[in-house]
Amino acid sequence: MPSKQRPELPILARLVEEFEKVREKVEPVYPFDAKTGTVSLRNIAVRASDATVVQVASGLNPGDVVVTAGVQALRPGQKVRLLETQS
Repeated sequence: MPSKQRPELPILARLVEEFEKVREKVEPVYPFDAKTGTVSLRNIAVRASDATVVQVASGLNPGDVVVTAGVQALRPGQKVRLLETQS
């Protein structure tokens, strides 16, 4: 009769996984909805960042456009217009 074995994960792998969760910061962003011309407030998990790049762990999808200037004056549902986009 075969024995039922539980999957095992090395303790180091579990610690690294937990450390990665702790390192991620939650930051608010304002994604732009092109259909309605409005923004919404969404929290994203940031894995790492420097002066020019933000590594997003979760909360955004490829192709999402987020507001990067004037966010202090925004509110969810507010209509905005894009001045320019960068890819």
